[in-house]
Amino acid sequence: MENMNYGKIMGTDEEVRVVQYDEGFSFDFINENKKQISITPQNDFIQTRTMSGDDLLIFKKGAFELKQGLSHYQSDIYVLGKKIKNQSCVGLKFTGGILAKLFTPNRLEIDMENGEYKIKCHDDAIDYTVMAKGKKIHLHIESHISEKQGISGKTLDNIVTSMVVSIPSGICMDEVIPLYNAVLKMCQFLAFRKNIAFDEIALLKNEEYGGHQFITEYAELHVVNRFKALTNKDWFRCISFENLGGAVVPLFAAIYDEKEKKPYFSLEFLPEDEDDVNWITPDRIKKICTCLECEAALHKITAEDNPSFQKLIYDVRQLVETHEKSSDALQPKTYDLIRGSINHWDLAAGDKIKALFHMYKEILIQPACFTGSIKSFEDSIDAFIKFRNTTTHGNYMKVTGEHADTAANLMNLIYISRLDRIGMQKSVITEKICAGVVY
Repeated sequence: MENMNYGKIMGTDEEVRVVQYDEGFSFDFINENKKQISITPQNDFIQTRTMSGDDLLIFKKGAFELKQGLSHYQSDIYVLGKKIKNQSCVGLKFTGGILAKLFTPNRLEIDMENGEYKIKCHDDAIDYTVMAKGKKIHLHIESHISEKQGISGKTLDNIVTSMVVSIPSGICMDEVIPLYNAVLKMCQFLAFRKNIAFDEIALLKNEEYGGHQFITEYAELHVVNRFKALTNKDWFRCISFENLGGAVVPLFAAIYDEKEKKPYFSLEFLPEDEDDVNWITPDRIKKICTCLECEAALHKITAEDNPSFQKLIYDVRQLVETHEKSSDALQPKTYDLIRGSINHWDLAAGDKIKALFHMYKEILIQPACFTGSIKSFEDSIDAFIKFRNTTTHGNYMKVTGEHADTAANLMNLIYISRLDRIGMQKSVITEKICAGVVY
């Protein structure tokens, strides 16, 4: 066990020491007082100060009690920097990691003229402005040129990419993690992988020098990596920011604005790691179906938006009302039950998914990613939904090769639907689906 930092919790009358160790995400709190102490995190972080004068903020939601003696706490996230409490955070900077697969560096150009190398630098930055949660958010993505000194001399490379997500109006510390999660989720979607990470994440502040204002880093955000290995997926099978173009704006807004009780951009069906890519489990089938039903709802493929279905509901209500007034009428509560049931009538899940499929069949039915006939695929959708319903109710069914093939086609359908909703060009969608985004 190697200690990383030693200090104490701030903002309490009693002294409580803290020891950080094991790659930084394990903490021991030492309470030598004779009583139990209540610790209330500020803006979702326990505020501590190290012996070296750094502020160490440990992510923790909700108050907790420290008994006398030693208490252990494991956190997935912490922030380290100088005088963090005195700074006004205006965003986050992400560097390296998965960004190498989502952006093509084009800042450095080396040509030869008359036997001599000529170096040219281009501005390859792309910028977007997003309105989400009532805030104006700027996304700035660019590559960087670095110089290295080796035994053969100096060399230049252009392989590191960074993304700055800034909010001019500023954010509180309890908004840092939701902002991080939104960027992570966006990149997971573009890579079709959960096992991604960034090399560095920094908190940003505004600073003024010589009459000019610019953004600088003032603290490090550390997030635990629980994956045994990060994705090695080829970049050309990912969706890049260049592929998205202006669709980056609605994509980020949809993810950042998403509400917990309305997960319309769920990524639960994504592979956890490389070994998980080709495994289709009952749980994954359930998550694929849930996502498809969300997509259908967002496209208004519901009973509520179907005139024929609404006509049927109206006719049935009239029939119920007539029966209630007849000599054969049932008890009043029975009619209440019937009306309550009618309120929940909807199209069958399989019919919703088939309707979504027919919206995008020209994109989905490509030799590179689709086999079989439309009829056989529609039949496989019914079998897929039946599998989901059967296993959800506690019964066992074996996942077959047909289920796995159907799952791959339906994950493609989810991606096609989502990319079209955010305004990505259909020709680019077709190109990325054929390239194998969902593999």
